[in-house]
Amino acid sequence: VFTLSYILLDFLNFYLTPTVSPIRQIFIPIIFYFIYKIYYEKKSNFLKYLYLFLLLQAFVFIELTLFLIISIIFQILIDRKIKISRKENLLNFLFLFLIILIFSFNNFNNDNFFSSFNFIFLGPNLKFMELCIIVVLLCILMYVVSSSVKDNKSHIFIKIISCYSMFSIFYYVWNPSYKHLAPIIWPITFITLFFIDKFIIFKKFTTSLVILSLVTIFTTYYAINNFYTEKELFYGSLNRYLKNYELKIENKISMYTTINPIYIHDSCRIIEKHNKEKLIHLISIHDSYIPFLCNKANSKYDQLILNMVNDDIKNKAYNFFRDKKIIFVDNYIDDVKATTYYETYEHAVDFRIKIKAIKETRKLFNKLKIDGNYRLVERGKLISVYEKID
Repeated sequence: VFTLSYILLDFLNFYLTPTVSPIRQIFIPIIFYFIYKIYYEKKSNFLKYLYLFLLLQAFVFIELTLFLIISIIFQILIDRKIKISRKENLLNFLFLFLIILIFSFNNFNNDNFFSSFNFIFLGPNLKFMELCIIVVLLCILMYVVSSSVKDNKSHIFIKIISCYSMFSIFYYVWNPSYKHLAPIIWPITFITLFFIDKFIIFKKFTTSLVILSLVTIFTTYYAINNFYTEKELFYGSLNRYLKNYELKIENKISMYTTINPIYIHDSCRIIEKHNKEKLIHLISIHDSYIPFLCNKANSKYDQLILNMVNDDIKNKAYNFFRDKKIIFVDNYIDDVKATTYYETYEHAVDFRIKIKAIKETRKLFNKLKIDGNYRLVERGKLISVYEKID
């Protein structure tokens, strides 16, 4: 189920949208297994493994760890039939407290905008079809939970996973795109199949297994075929219409690209010349890969331009950058007279969003230059260097 929910995503989703990668939930199926062992089979010796994998998951996608541990604690508290020791209760709360501390103070979570809960409750307006999807998913979970009451052993496991599934729907509410259904649909499908197996079909060799196997075969065939078809369409057009370059950086990368390597090498030269430290302060469209290729790392923000969606984030970025000694910035952002090419794309939503984001970033950088008293030190082929004058 975990694999199928992701394999249905096409090539472009995996290529352009790393947030839907199954790597972000790689430990969740293992965590489900330990929850099953602890609360279905009553084997409390698996508790330490549960905490270990919840902690590991926190360093990949911390919100999911929070959803899981809160689901466990909440369901145990409201179900009086569950008998667990005080020690286990205390450990659950201590672990929750630890995750909240990591969530609140650790730097790796600072630019994870799913963590900004105002994005969920004050974010995009949900259309009718999106509301219907949410209602259907919630109804499925409510039916599964309410219909499993007669078997207390299965019921607590079903309630914990269902509660987690309800929390995970926030990920879809945060950005109601169909590609965000993959990260949330698999736990709902899993617990539904578990319910069917335990409460609806009682034979050892069930019809559901045959049906699921056939669906898996046909779905996998379709998904793989679609993936490679789209990959060929995407890369084929690049090879036919654009010039390809070979980019080689020792111990980093060796690939063919449509970006002229001269811009990459020049950017690395400038960054190394003006900043010997590992962390750099970069305002750039290319901030997701330039630091990596130059053996550096962003000091705080990744993909700042696309993620700067409200004044609060913009003000925080301004406060962060305004006292930095050296700032690297795209020439395109620095030059207010720079023109935008390929205006035939102006009707595309993604294109308009990116252009508007760049305009907002120009306003941010111009304010930084004036208020922070920055002067141009060197202009490269792709990025420029500004230094604060004390």
